[in-house]
Amino acid sequence: MITCPPSLTAMEQSTLQQVLVINQKQIMMNKKIISIFIVATFTILFQATCSAQQADNFAGTLKINGEIELGHTPENLTAKFGQPGSTETVFWEMIEKNGTIYFYSGAEFDFVDNNLRSFIITSSDFQIYLDSFVLKIGNSINTISTLFPNSYSNRGAQGTAITLGSADYQYLNIKTNPEGEITEIELRFIP
Repeated sequence: MITCPPSLTAMEQSTLQQVLVINQKQIMMNKKIISIFIVATFTILFQATCSAQQADNFAGTLKINGEIELGHTPENLTAKFGQPGSTETVFWEMIEKNGTIYFYSGAEFDFVDNNLRSFIITSSDFQIYLDSFVLKIGNSINTISTLFPNSYSNRGAQGTAITLGSADYQYLNIKTNPEGEITEIELRFIP
């Protein structure tokens, strides 16, 4: 029970008590929202960690169309694919840096510090070479079963992932349609 100073009128005391009760309820609601957010965040991180542990790890060389590698510059990219249809400057909040996205028909290439960091491919005009293995839009997801058995056996209805390198911060996210055809290949990284 909340007590009010005796100098207040009964009406003022009642109003003050109502305001204090409302404030306490808002504080409790905010605590619940924060708790839900924390639980949801940990759940997502746990699922991402489990998914990454179930994926295969590729430690070889990744090239786009056999030539463009991570770390290459926009000049390397435009020498191979020509000028993009458009570009966009973006701010990467996680690393607090500006970046540039180069948009091509069927692909997006993300540069930070003038280095290729990630991409999204949706056209068979762009192919991913993992050493001598070629990952291509339109191919069956079954093509990865021999080289990446864990990623293949742990695939979901919408695709799978292949971890790149020895850390969990870079991976290929391979999306598929209901028929099992590869529809998108995205290189993601967690800075």
